[in-house]
Amino acid sequence: MIEVMPVQIKQKIMTPLLVSLLLALSGCDQASQIAQQAASSAAGIVSAEIKKQSDGALEQIAGQANDVLQPLGIDANQLASSVKAKGVLLAQKALNSDSSWQQLEQYQGQLPQNIGLFTAVSPISAELKNILNSEHPAFVSLMSSASALQYDGVLYVLGKAPTDAKIGTAWLMVDTKNRTLEAGLIRNEIAQIFSSKGEPPLRPTAVQKFIQQYAAG
Repeated sequence: MIEVMPVQIKQKIMTPLLVSLLLALSGCDQASQIAQQAASSAAGIVSAEIKKQSDGALEQIAGQANDVLQPLGIDANQLASSVKAKGVLLAQKALNSDSSWQQLEQYQGQLPQNIGLFTAVSPISAELKNILNSEHPAFVSLMSSASALQYDGVLYVLGKAPTDAKIGTAWLMVDTKNRTLEAGLIRNEIAQIFSSKGEPPLRPTAVQKFIQQYAAG
């Protein structure tokens, strides 16, 4: 994330969306890039009623941010209203469940939670739910603080190192060309693998080492 703080603000840390609003107001030449990042961050709350949900999210953030912006003489509610239309358009360009899986490749290096990878707007959403079934909620929970999206033959994401073996960790591989997935759960040092039908993706070295590190045998 690009960190720009034109004025020292000692109150609570602002959200990426709020930072983008401030930069847009100040005319910073990086505002467009950060606005794109903010729109991707909002992908987790975007669904079929994208405009309604986006407007609500902006208003909520603006309300919470007023105590930060008031010392700068800025009304967050007015600022949010002025960028709603553009924000919705940007959000609509984020992950889309009906689009090609190969669009995911452009997000290499970004955190899954910042691009809505495990939300309903993700192109892999339906297949991930299909292969995980009842384990889908547990998988998504374990991936809430996963590593950045990486590429080595296939896209992959690794869960954080487990602090409790019973809770465990997880991984995901995405073959964007063949539209297949491999999702894994490791709990109590036991690995469970959930794969799409067809030829399974070839595991990158980093994924193999991850499984060997946290799964017994």
